[in-house]
Amino acid sequence: MSKQLILFVMLWFISSCNVEVNPIPNIYTGIATALKNGEEWNSVTYFDEIESEPSLFILRADVYNNTGFWRETFDIRRIQGNMDIQEITTPNNQNELYLLSSNYGTLIDDGDVVGDIYSLDTTATNNFIQITNYNSFKAEIEGIFNVSFILTKDDKQGPVPPQTLVFTNGKFTAKVKRNWFE
Repeated sequence: MSKQLILFVMLWFISSCNVEVNPIPNIYTGIATALKNGEEWNSVTYFDEIESEPSLFILRADVYNNTGFWRETFDIRRIQGNMDIQEITTPNNQNELYLLSSNYGTLIDDGDVVGDIYSLDTTATNNFIQITNYNSFKAEIEGIFNVSFILTKDDKQGPVPPQTLVFTNGKFTAKVKRNWFE
């Protein structure tokens, strides 16, 4: 009887270890929350200087599922390091006018296949980001955002995605390098 019990425990242990969990990359230094089409949305974030455009920044917010697979990515690019309300006006993150841009997309399979793609809704009147606080002791910023998107590519593999995504009441915190804000 004890051999059967040991065999059962070993089989249970081996089968319970089969769950594949991917580690979330160690690049995130904060969180972002919002209402996405009226439902609570939470993500991990980082805020970083754009290498090719010194003194301009990117806020990136990503969502991972409970097994660590990347499922959503959202960014706002060309943010200035000040506390002004900054209007987001273009979906083109490579524009030569240094306008703020924003994009959103989903990822499928094991997080390396592009799913649905959304572009900034340039007809929306409330696309903005604002850094509201800089804590020099923690080297951390806080801010708010609202952004609207329209579907530009449906991956056709999952449920029918909404034609528009509206992020409201967005808030974020992220660590920053002190020299960016002092």
